[in-house]
Amino acid sequence: MAAAEFEPSANPALRRLGFDPASRVVIFHADDLGMTRGSIEAFLDLQDAGIVTSGSIMVPCAQAGEMLALASMYPDLDLGVHLTAVCEWTAARWGPVLGQATVPDLCMPDGGFWPDQPTARGHARAKSLRRESLAQIAVARQAGLDPTHLDAHAVKGVFPELTLFYISLGFHYGVPVLLPRQMPSFPSQDRHTPGLPRFWRWLTARVEAAGMPLVDQFIVTPFDPMQPAPVTEGELVDRYERLIARIPPGLTYFALHPNTAEHPGHIAAASMAYRTFEHAYFQSARLQEFLQAQGIIPIGMRPLRDIMRATRRSRPRAQWLETMHSAWGKPGFLKQFAHRTDRRPGP
Repeated sequence: MAAAEFEPSANPALRRLGFDPASRVVIFHADDLGMTRGSIEAFLDLQDAGIVTSGSIMVPCAQAGEMLALASMYPDLDLGVHLTAVCEWTAARWGPVLGQATVPDLCMPDGGFWPDQPTARGHARAKSLRRESLAQIAVARQAGLDPTHLDAHAVKGVFPELTLFYISLGFHYGVPVLLPRQMPSFPSQDRHTPGLPRFWRWLTARVEAAGMPLVDQFIVTPFDPMQPAPVTEGELVDRYERLIARIPPGLTYFALHPNTAEHPGHIAAASMAYRTFEHAYFQSARLQEFLQAQGIIPIGMRPLRDIMRATRRSRPRAQWLETMHSAWGKPGFLKQFAHRTDRRPGP
């Protein structure tokens, strides 16, 4: 499969990382570490292979303590915190580290999180979500982890109304957050909402001006909910290679979900087909050769944290976030951006 022709990237993080605008740089990232023992085993295998070198820990999950212990023993591991406020599985139930008694609005009657973001948003208070996010980071840090980044569980990222809080966490701890320069689709506000695309460009420009490097786009394991039966290995190879071949210049975050076959835990067979494939394929000679042929450069999240902390100016320039928290989500907030003239904001 030949490499496609693309336009150069305008992402300033590429230059700060030492790459030119035509570089196709990809963070192949292992999500859900600690959800199962197999997720931990897969990540350690992939570390040795050198393509997937970064991952994030789901602190509320049963095996998270094991992953945090490994992170303390091996501080060179490139690990972040996978902020979690939903539990999509019925066979395994994780809930807030603060406990149901402290944040009952985050929980179903069994004490686990709500099953998806729209349901959770119908019950959870923003204050509880903020407290739980801080508690999950605190647990990780108390275990000895100095996170390289923050991201969030269940693909859509953080709740829309907590976007600014999420960004402020990154500035507070001096770590990048998963915030793509290309606007994601939020469940409550699709990309056609008047003012939202312009606001997203304005927001990401302000974040970059404050010293936080951002990825250009976010892609994820191509789970196919319409195809419950396991697909063949050949079909999976074709699906992943087509996805990788379309990656343009810039900085791309590819969220993977590898797991060993020996310890599937609660994960359903259809989902495991992708996860065990990722465990094998992302340490294969075939993929190494394919990435080289495509000109894809794998990196982790640690280099992004390093350039962010090297600026020494993130916190002072992030003060504007505090003034926006009260405005975000109020009626008419996005209207001011609907007819605004685009201009790159200052610090």
